[in-house]
Amino acid sequence: MNLLELFFQRAQAQSSATKLLDAAAEAKRDLTATEQVEFERLTGKVSTLDRQIEERAALAEVHQ
Repeated sequence: MNLLELFFQRAQAQSSATKLLDAAAEAKRDLTATEQVEFERLTGKVSTLDRQIEERAALAEVHQ
């Protein structure tokens, strides 16, 4: 997977997490238990992708 694909997946996960929060806020409620689990999964994915992006970027710099 290249850097562009990693950035795209990160953006998708971040957008999905934001949509969960926005929907709950619009309904003036907290996340449901199911939404909370999904939110945590998505934010974990964002963190994992951030690490992968940093690693790939560092490797790209070394190879220049």
